[in-house]
Amino acid sequence: MTAGKVLAAADIGTLVHRSAETEIFLAGAEQTGEYEFVGTARLPSRHPYYNDLPDAPSHADPLLLLEACRQAGSYLAHAALGVPLDAAFLVTDWDVRAHATAWDVLADGDAELTLRIGADDVVHRADAVRSLRWRMALSARGEEIGEVVIGVVYAGPEEYQALRTLQRGAPPPRSSDLPDPPAESPAQAAAVGRGRAENVLIADLAGEPAWDRARLAVSLRHPTLFVHANDHFTALTLTDAARQLCFARHAQATRAAAAGLALTGFTGTFTRFAELDAPVLLRAEPTAPGPDRTVPVEVRQHDQTIARIGITYAPVEAARRTA
Repeated sequence: MTAGKVLAAADIGTLVHRSAETEIFLAGAEQTGEYEFVGTARLPSRHPYYNDLPDAPSHADPLLLLEACRQAGSYLAHAALGVPLDAAFLVTDWDVRAHATAWDVLADGDAELTLRIGADDVVHRADAVRSLRWRMALSARGEEIGEVVIGVVYAGPEEYQALRTLQRGAPPPRSSDLPDPPAESPAQAAAVGRGRAENVLIADLAGEPAWDRARLAVSLRHPTLFVHANDHFTALTLTDAARQLCFARHAQATRAAAAGLALTGFTGTFTRFAELDAPVLLRAEPTAPGPDRTVPVEVRQHDQTIARIGITYAPVEAARRTA
């Protein structure tokens, strides 16, 4: 990859595995060292999924920042590190933090984000990158606004299919081959801090004195979460579902509106694939709900833990001061 070279938008779409222009946030990147890069991204302010956060500063939402960083990592893996286009990207863990400055710096939306990117813990196998850890420092208008760390393993098609068959005992179905799950007992959009019903990802809220359990309930035709056919629920989908459970739990316990809450960061460790054709259950730790703390959420399927996610949130005004 030539230092300073920015690929055309069509090429970026191919390398970040997105075809619709509305889903492409990365604008380009340049290489400044062996594993050092600088990228730019343009964050949307009217995206039907990422900006669907009534009364919260959606332009600085950590899930949106993560998606911009995921695209940068995908782009650089292919363009700079030689990872083949047909390789699967398997997220092992991540840690995403938004600073208090993010809410004001990005307040008018459609802002340009600068990503200073490094890769460490790089492992090669047969002259190909096998795994690494992306570390990204985010800034806009000269202000530092957050950090993102993503651990990734790259697997070729044969290895990926072997991994999937090993977990299931048979090849997995793809989302395009399955009917949408029945919409039974979905959470209300307002209860989970969303504006659109189609962006509600959980159902069967339960627990006393506050909701601490839910079932994943995602349309396999969701235009963002299933922008192309897949054979599992992604780590981002599980993370947003965990956020929604924590927001619903807080709102029920405090009798406050979930729309008044802002996600300020999250962590995640992902140990197994979340299969599409079996129930996925989420459970928040039974701690007193409250702002400015991280709530651990366990994700289970087939009586096994498949992910552990930590959700940090605060009321919107507090997030501006303490994120």
